Amino acid sequence: MSKKKFPDPPPEVEETVKQYVRKGEDYHIFRPAIKFNDVLYHYCKFAKGKTRSDGDEELSGFLIVRDDGVVPPKTEEVISILRLGLHTNTMTFDIAVTGREWASLPIQMWEKLMSLLRKVGQAFQSEMPEEIREALSVFKETAETMSREQKLLQEHVSKAMKLAGEVTIVTPEIGQKIADHFDGLLEAKRNQHMAMLNSTQDRTKLLNYLARRIPFWHLRWWWIYLQLRKYHKLMTFTKEEIKDLQTAEEEGPPKRARENTFRKEMLPLLRNPSP
Repeated sequence: MSKKKFPDPPPEVEETVKQYVRKGEDYHIFRPAIKFNDVLYHYCKFAKGKTRSDGDEELSGFLIVRDDGVVPPKTEEVISILRLGLHTNTMTFDIAVTGREWASLPIQMWEKLMSLLRKVGQAFQSEMPEEIREALSVFKETAETMSREQKLLQEHVSKAMKLAGEVTIVTPEIGQKIADHFDGLLEAKRNQHMAMLNSTQDRTKLLNYLARRIPFWHLRWWWIYLQLRKYHKLMTFTKEEIKDLQTAEEEGPPKRARENTFRKEMLPLLRNPSP
């Protein structure tokens, strides 16, 4: 979960895990350990070929092992431990990689867009047809949404990374905090995506109006127009991207999608024996 060195699992855990390795498999015991109902556990993944830290591998199994090397039966508690370990590690990795990439976009770029749109309003709004005034208003609201949600996204990433850097043992409370930050940044990104998608036609209307309205000799206003076109292009989705957004909406809230994936794809790989 962070770059700091966590203690290695006890030898008993390592020996137990090796007994569950199948031919052609590699294994990895995750750090840090998991504390659940005051008992320490370790969770391990198996993969065909080599295990990878980025998850780009052919997963073939999971195992939950108690700190004393005992493999507990596959009860609801053990299933909860697997879910906690798997989700906490996966979400922390995604925040560290994708979340940081999203957060790297500076808020200032959206503040610049808001400034450009204010200038458009000051110069042209009094003579704009009602339809174009509404389009300008939608464009402004979209820029404000982008700025506001980018700030929230950056806060979630920063707080999640700080928390991950302080963790020495994973607990349900820690897992819930990481999940809250993960869902928060996804919600912020979704709000940005929907604002961009829903304002596409209004942005186009405004730009078409300005292209007709700006005198050919007014270089400063053509420069502003070209800046707005760059933003418009940045905020416009391809057909494939729109399809992906619609699929994500159909899947419902991230928590539900995670649980569906866990139940269908991950839980069947758990090798703890049935009670």
